[in-house]
Amino acid sequence: MAAGKDADTSKYTPFQTKMAEIIGKSGKIAQFLDRDTRPDFAGPNGMQGFIQNFINDPKQDLDKYLQGIQDFWDSLA
Repeated sequence: MAAGKDADTSKYTPFQTKMAEIIGKSGKIAQFLDRDTRPDFAGPNGMQGFIQNFINDPKQDLDKYLQGIQDFWDSLA
């Protein structure tokens, strides 16, 4: 996934296009979660999935969404 505004996105899937749109509107980007936390928390069954879920449904109940993340983190202990 390219972060540059001049990147060719013509072959992106709809999901990738949405991610590029969100990233393009960002003032700053930091991508260190997979380096700075436990792999089982950051990975596809963890935060990657939670982030995809939020992008797919950003109007969902935020308290419930955040509680789901907290519950997942607690289950890793």
